[in-house]
Amino acid sequence: MNDKATRNWRQPPSTPASSPAWPTPTANGRDEGVTKLLFEDSPEAHGHGKILGGGMVGTHAGDMIGEIALAIEMGADAIDFGKTIHPHPTLGESIGMAAEVAHGPCTDVPPVRK
Repeated sequence: MNDKATRNWRQPPSTPASSPAWPTPTANGRDEGVTKLLFEDSPEAHGHGKILGGGMVGTHAGDMIGEIALAIEMGADAIDFGKTIHPHPTLGESIGMAAEVAHGPCTDVPPVRK
């Protein structure tokens, strides 16, 4: 699932979040990576409906992609991710933070410059 595949839908919020904002890459000795989640645009859910897809790039990203796949299967939304415990500092924390960015302000990620 990518941004191009979702163009016919109502602009689903896309939440790219660069992992250098989080302590995990530093703990792993790396400073690059990205976590991205795509949610359907749902007026009932205040613009943040079910997860449509997601991806991760970085050290050990393959260890965490199962959480995104499970969320798709169960029809999770950004709020569900926020209610899920993501220990600190772990790579899984980046999934929770990307969902927080989609749902509203995330205090751990700097605002996007315009």
